[in-house]
Amino acid sequence: HTARGTAPQPEALDSNTDLGQAIEAAEAAVQGASAPTYQLTTATRLARSEDTPRPSDGTESEDDSGDGQRVSETVDNSSADTGRPARRLKKRRRSSRPGGYEWGSIVHKMLAAVEAGEGPDRLKARARNLLRANDHELDAHEDPKQLDELVAHVNDVRRLDVWARARASRERYTEVPFAVDRSGRDPSGPSGNEREDGQPHVWEGVIDLVFREAGGWVVADYKTDTGTDPEYASRVVRYKKQVDIYAECWEEITGEAVVERMLVFTAQQRVESW
Repeated sequence: HTARGTAPQPEALDSNTDLGQAIEAAEAAVQGASAPTYQLTTATRLARSEDTPRPSDGTESEDDSGDGQRVSETVDNSSADTGRPARRLKKRRRSSRPGGYEWGSIVHKMLAAVEAGEGPDRLKARARNLLRANDHELDAHEDPKQLDELVAHVNDVRRLDVWARARASRERYTEVPFAVDRSGRDPSGPSGNEREDGQPHVWEGVIDLVFREAGGWVVADYKTDTGTDPEYASRVVRYKKQVDIYAECWEEITGEAVVERMLVFTAQQRVESW
């Protein structure tokens, strides 16, 4: 019998008994299984400046992840009393403006559809559905107001020289996901990869476009920045580092050289290559 309002306390187990030893062994096994066995890092994060402060007191920070998108990160301390580590909750800030995260995501999906061979009517239907799914404002005919702008944007990209080169190549791929174990590689590369704890370090990402020409592979990344904001120049530096990481990983995957790297600025109808 316990006093009213007082929760019963569990009896302590004797660790010398078979049951106590079994429970301790099980708890140790669970703890060991929950420990990370490798580190996974995205190419975007690798390309970002390493000196960006990351708050741990529940405040928000801005994590720039490419194409001018902004990610709001909040620390959730609701599990603090359980002894579990705090979770980081990420929520992308919606933007319907050209150059924002959602616009960039839609453009990427449209270009992948073009590469897959979709015709004009089907492309326009896809554009309509993508804009509606992202809650873009509708006109009096229930069509997204930016429908014609999006279709024209994609058609403009198709007229760039890089698009013709990719279409003419004998081997090309779009939206290519990859994960490469970079353990033990030369840390003097784009971002370094030394691991003091001995865990494998895996780099991952998605390459927008890669195609083979006579001299070797060409790696291209689409960016929808308009280039008018004050942070644009610093982002371009990170974008180039990101493409360098893509190229380095592609060389490791294929065993063949990447001879050209490209940033395709779709809104500006401009390509930077190196």
